[in-house]
Amino acid sequence: MVEPPACSRTENGRPVVYESVEARCRACEVYGGIEEKCISDAESERIMAKTGRPCHRVDLSLGNSIPAAIIGWLRHPDLQPLAALMTQQILEPYTPEERALLLARVKFALSDDIVLGILHPAPK
Repeated sequence: MVEPPACSRTENGRPVVYESVEARCRACEVYGGIEEKCISDAESERIMAKTGRPCHRVDLSLGNSIPAAIIGWLRHPDLQPLAALMTQQILEPYTPEERALLLARVKFALSDDIVLGILHPAPK
């Protein structure tokens, strides 16, 4: 378990510690909150130059969380033998129509050149 980061503020002489990393990030100035960034300005600039965002954190849309979980099982060779079983379990609560849409998202993501470049980077 990752310990939620403390903020730059104190209450009663003690640093405020958030209940989760997500809560700390929501309070960050990057997302319109009152907390200072947890990374340096130099690191933020490096991330901005590389990704176009001032922070390394990326929130997936809820519509992509299930496809991301399935892709997680597919992308690691040691887990691939379990991928079909896990995909079946992950999709079990959904209707056939919802399953088809979720699998279409997986197919779409795995057909995207940017995603493929991340999953299979070119040798340096």
